[in-house]
Amino acid sequence: MNLLKKIVWNRDGRLRLVWLWLVGFALYFAWVWGTDVLFAHLFGRLEGLVHEGLLQTPMWETFSEHGYSAIASIVESAGLILLFMWMYKRMRIHGHYEKFNHRICTKWVIVGALAALAGIGLCLLTDSLRFETGLSRPNFSWTALVAIPEIYLATRAGEVFMMDYLYDGARQRVPRPAALALLIVVEYVADAGWNLGWIGMLNLILQVTVVSELHERYGLAAAAGLWFGWDYVLSAIFPIEAPGVWSLYRVGDAWLTGGHHGLFEGAWMTAVILGIMGYLWLRVHWKPLMEKKK
Repeated sequence: MNLLKKIVWNRDGRLRLVWLWLVGFALYFAWVWGTDVLFAHLFGRLEGLVHEGLLQTPMWETFSEHGYSAIASIVESAGLILLFMWMYKRMRIHGHYEKFNHRICTKWVIVGALAALAGIGLCLLTDSLRFETGLSRPNFSWTALVAIPEIYLATRAGEVFMMDYLYDGARQRVPRPAALALLIVVEYVADAGWNLGWIGMLNLILQVTVVSELHERYGLAAAAGLWFGWDYVLSAIFPIEAPGVWSLYRVGDAWLTGGHHGLFEGAWMTAVILGIMGYLWLRVHWKPLMEKKK
């Protein structure tokens, strides 16, 4: 029994890293699989009622195309947030769960959105991207509004799992470089890294590094806000080769836009991440230096 305890638990009573991550991934995939199966069953039942003429609604065609995935994503993400908030406490990662600071989140949402808009503008100026219909013909729809909670909860759930649970759990047990390396491997597999070019791989490494720094300096809210602002602009307002308010299409596989892998694998993404890293460095080193000189 004592040997089993030593294998599972550290001397300070915390679960060892390998078991922490195994339990986390098992719960994560079980919840995602369970919600996918549940919603597929419910959606199939509703669609059957419509085809049988027992349920009539003029919005069903629109809902069946966009609403199903949006509602499934919202429930899935909200469940993951609650699950790992509970796991965070039970696994004694820090002993307390960080409160979500909405003011900081809003600030970084603006940063992420402006970075995405600047990238879109740069790509339009260099003729790497073009409008499908032009700015004068926006395609407003309810899906752009539904995308707000969908993308917000998805990005927040991702940061809760990756940073609050996996990264913080690793940081308490191994040095930071090792924790970052483990996280990069997870991101590599999750984002199908074998399909990324060298710029995409560089951006992946830089992204994990800068998000971990944001998380340590400003908390979960900063990292979640940054990616929500970025993702919402690029998936709902100015999506590339997808339906949105103003849809765009690529003109060749330009190195600036990242080609068919999206802006994440482009040089603009590299510039954005390096800019945020520079800002964080100035906040940490330059500001205290100036205060000392005063």
